[in-house]
Amino acid sequence: MKRAILAGLVAALVLGYAFIASAENKPCEEIEPCKEVKFNFTRYLSMGSGSVAGVDYPVAAQICLFVSRSRGKPRVRCNLEVTSGSVDNVEKVSAHKLDMGMVMSDVGYRAWHGKTPFKRSHKTLRSLFSLHPGYLTLVVRKDADIRILGDIRGKRINIGPTGTGQETIASELLFHCGIRKRELALAGKLQPDAMVNAFQDGKLDGYFYVVGHPNNPIRNAAVSTAINLVPLTGECVAKLATDRPYFPKTAIPVGQGDLRYRGIDGETPTYGVRATLLVSSKAQVETVYTLVKTVFENREKLKTIHPALEKLTLQEMFQGLTAPFHPGAKKYYRERGWLK
Repeated sequence: MKRAILAGLVAALVLGYAFIASAENKPCEEIEPCKEVKFNFTRYLSMGSGSVAGVDYPVAAQICLFVSRSRGKPRVRCNLEVTSGSVDNVEKVSAHKLDMGMVMSDVGYRAWHGKTPFKRSHKTLRSLFSLHPGYLTLVVRKDADIRILGDIRGKRINIGPTGTGQETIASELLFHCGIRKRELALAGKLQPDAMVNAFQDGKLDGYFYVVGHPNNPIRNAAVSTAINLVPLTGECVAKLATDRPYFPKTAIPVGQGDLRYRGIDGETPTYGVRATLLVSSKAQVETVYTLVKTVFENREKLKTIHPALEKLTLQEMFQGLTAPFHPGAKKYYRERGWLK
């Protein structure tokens, strides 16, 4: 437990005191890095991120920081809310409890079309842009003797909390590959922080995780526990990726230096999704315009926030989007000549 708490604190500290204070709803004027400029906020945006253990949180936090410190007009204050992930963000944005949220591309597709786990279509969602890839990752203990996906039968595997994007993707994989949850010794429903603790404490043989890489919790787990990353390949995986355009084939990178997972020497084949930023159709045009403009003007800085964004291209920022663009985003993209 202490390891997860420490990892969360480290992730938060990396973002800097400025955003931590802002996220606690303190005025920007009271925050040290903001003292050089007086901000008179006229618009406000709330963003749902996901668990602090993943990539979404630091990326969303940096976006909020860019926007809150922007000198553009209108002056927009962006506040971040930690949520349980993509599905939660969709529901909260649709219910107007949040203005926008980080949503994996497959969840965005399902939300728009009203497919499981959603009971209705969410047609008030609007797209802004895409960000880092999220890889379906199966982390296992090396001593669990799990070399291929089929080896998880009889093992203690965390699937993810019911209704989350992680659980939906992992369950879809198991279904298409003929693995029933009842064939597992345990089909866990733990949140990311809890599953990493359980894994390190020997209570899990492995866990599915939809996340960008490198990932601090996985790297920390590899320090104390010998791990493997299981390749997700075979006919059933190939068919799944072919039938669903939001599931492109990819490979988990090896990483360099301190970013390398101990004991992992090569790329791991898998498939994935892409993190997207979705907003309510009721969000004000000029507010959304300011956010989008600020992000693209700071795109090179954004790419330095996390290694998962390092190779993000302009083209990739328009991939995996199902919902139509928000008018505020359209306005900026037309100014840049990216949209007719």
